[in-house]
Amino acid sequence: MNVPGFTLVLVDSGRPVFQGRVIVGRRDWPTPTFSSTIEAVVFRPLWQVPRKIAVQEILPLAREDPGYFGRTETRIFDARKPEGSPLDPGTVDWSRLSASNFPYTLVQEPGPTNPLGGVKLFLPSRFAVYLHDTPNQNLFDRSRRALSHGCVRVEHITALVERLLPDWAPDSVVSAMETGRDRRVPLPDPVPIEIVYRTAWIEPDGLVAFRDDIYGLDNDKKPSSGPQSHLPMHRRN
Repeated sequence: MNVPGFTLVLVDSGRPVFQGRVIVGRRDWPTPTFSSTIEAVVFRPLWQVPRKIAVQEILPLAREDPGYFGRTETRIFDARKPEGSPLDPGTVDWSRLSASNFPYTLVQEPGPTNPLGGVKLFLPSRFAVYLHDTPNQNLFDRSRRALSHGCVRVEHITALVERLLPDWAPDSVVSAMETGRDRRVPLPDPVPIEIVYRTAWIEPDGLVAFRDDIYGLDNDKKPSSGPQSHLPMHRRN
């Protein structure tokens, strides 16, 4: 998965068998580069909201919209008692909370507003970054897709899951993405994954492809005419 290329490719025996567009982290919330292994598929996943998102984005919404938690099916738990019962959002004084005073854990149930969509691919890492579905499919039409909080949203993820679970019928995959709750299915053959940051590479046709340095990580500037530019190998500007 190449972050500035906004693409993911699944390779089997040296041959690409799936390629999809992806949405990656914003410049202020970048997707990290690392190696891992896709170990499981989680259908209809719960979303345990990262604390940073909870205090920076959801807390202001809660102050302005008392119905936010009910509408999004987001549960509130005492962070000291995560196994306890959900709290009534009406009993919390949201105006008195802040980044330094937020003793709650937020968990969003599966549903049409859950940002993980119908499925998540679990790959262990210290970054807690996953590949997942999204309810906002229209965002894949953008040429620059650095829009997330670090996790990777995958276009046509149903076709990818079918490749990862070859013993499952396509109808079974679709059904699992539409019903149930937080169902974890281990992969019969875990799949290694590399999340890389490459703004230039050689295409199979011998041309060099360039992409914008969306996080400003390259030491030297490279010629680029936008996210879809190609220049012949012999050009050195």
